[in-house]
Amino acid sequence: MSKSRIFVEGTSDATFIRQLIKKKFGIESVQVESTVDEDAECLFDIDPIGGNLSEPALREPIRNVINRMPKHKNVNTIAIIVDADNNIDDKRILFGQLMTELEFQCIAPDEYQHARENLTVKCFFIGIKTGDSVVGELEDILTLIRKSETTHHADCLDKWNECLNAKDKPFNAKALKKLKTYFYWRFDIFKSNQSNAKENCTFEKSFDKDGWDLEHPILEELTAFLASLV
Repeated sequence: MSKSRIFVEGTSDATFIRQLIKKKFGIESVQVESTVDEDAECLFDIDPIGGNLSEPALREPIRNVINRMPKHKNVNTIAIIVDADNNIDDKRILFGQLMTELEFQCIAPDEYQHARENLTVKCFFIGIKTGDSVVGELEDILTLIRKSETTHHADCLDKWNECLNAKDKPFNAKALKKLKTYFYWRFDIFKSNQSNAKENCTFEKSFDKDGWDLEHPILEELTAFLASLV
C-alpha cells in the first residue's frame, strides 16, 4: 500500500491534520505517533518532530526514510507542514538548502524530487494569507474556524491578560493564542464540569462535538495540499 509520511511540529498539529483528513476525505487509516510503523496498513503516517522547520529537526527523519527506501518502498511522499510564523521566506530558504543537501531537486514551488529514489518532498506553511505572503501559525487558523457561538472562557482571557499586563506580567501574543485555543475546546466546547475530563475532554474529541468549522475558506489550500497526498 502506497502511503505518505507527514512531518508536523507538535502533537496538536498532528491531531488537527489527522482530523482534517478524517473529516474531509473519510480516511480512518492514519497513524499519529512519534515512531510510526511503516509496514502498517494505513495511508498516512503523521509524525510530530517536536520542533519547527530546522535542520536538526528534519534532517534525520527525512534521511531515515531515504535510507529505508530499499525495504520500505511503500512511502513515496513526504509532506512537511509547519507554521509560517513571521519568517516564511527564511524558512523557504532553509527548506531548499536542506533538500539540496539531501540530494533532492526542485520540481515546483516547495516541492522536491529525490535524485535516485522514487520519493517526493512537499512543504506547506500554515498561516493567514497576507498579500503574496503567509503569516501566522496553527492557532490563528483555529481561532478563525471556531464554530461555537459561546466562546466566553476563551474571550475572557483578554481581560485576564490586561490585568496581568497592569502587573507587568502579561502573556506574550503567541502564548495567549495557545491558551485561548485550549480554553475554547476545553471549556467552551466541553462543559467545565465534565466528568472524567482528562479522558473525555481532549483536543482530539473536540472534533466530534461540532466545535470547528472544517468548511471554512481558510482551510481550502491546506485541504487541497492534503488531497494531493491521497
